[in-house]
Amino acid sequence: ETAALDAKREGMARLTLRVAVPHEGLGGDRALVFEGYEGDNLMDMAMDHPLLQTYIECACSGKMACSTCHVILSPEHYVQIDPPVPAEEDMLDLAYGLTETSRLGCQIVLSKEMDGMMVIVPDGVNNMW
Repeated sequence: ETAALDAKREGMARLTLRVAVPHEGLGGDRALVFEGYEGDNLMDMAMDHPLLQTYIECACSGKMACSTCHVILSPEHYVQIDPPVPAEEDMLDLAYGLTETSRLGCQIVLSKEMDGMMVIVPDGVNNMW
């Protein structure tokens, strides 16, 4: 799997993602910073970074069968990604702390324009997986 992922990433831009975890006191200047690649989703990034995986679980491995990768985006980044498909909307309905800019991390594909983007991890999760 790692070799296939490395091949997919060859020639892709490296990006940073800031992750605010307010319930841990991590936000603003204290947000966690992780590196990923253009074309990755947040689940890919979580698999690369064990610390991120503690906050973005991805229990269903990206099958949109859970909401454990639920994150909240800023309005300006929310509009940069495709709207959620019905299956994602169904899972978001089960998410803890749902907002107007909530998304499943497994469905957020990073682009160059998202470099430096901040995502917020809600202070709880509903894991029915």
